[in-house]
Amino acid sequence: MQKQDYKDLGFSIRKCGKDEIEIRLSTFDGYIRGFVRTILVGMLCVGSYFDTSHGIKPFSQEIASIKQNIAWALKPDEIIQNIYNEHIRIRNDPEFIKMFPNSPPQIMMNLEIYTLKILFGAKLNLFFI
Repeated sequence: MQKQDYKDLGFSIRKCGKDEIEIRLSTFDGYIRGFVRTILVGMLCVGSYFDTSHGIKPFSQEIASIKQNIAWALKPDEIIQNIYNEHIRIRNDPEFIKMFPNSPPQIMMNLEIYTLKILFGAKLNLFFI
């Protein structure tokens, strides 16, 4: 039999060792690989369809999520700065002080100084216990 005959039958023959060969039914293996690829492409198409039907650019939510993760990993202080400023504004609000008289107003300081104070203050407290 020629090599072409094996391909016509849908078998894949390869040499594994010196005196060992492996015969696989390549049609079935190819079908499974193709089926998995079809499922993945179908999922991408369905996701794109739902995004466009709701007026969103396809994959924009996934891209925004990746951008947010990168921002949190590389520059977390830019995001935390706004939250910190809002916290200080609320704590110093006269209405908040009337509602919670036992919580004193907080001093506004730079976020970097505040972060360093927390980090290095905790380390110094460990040495001077």
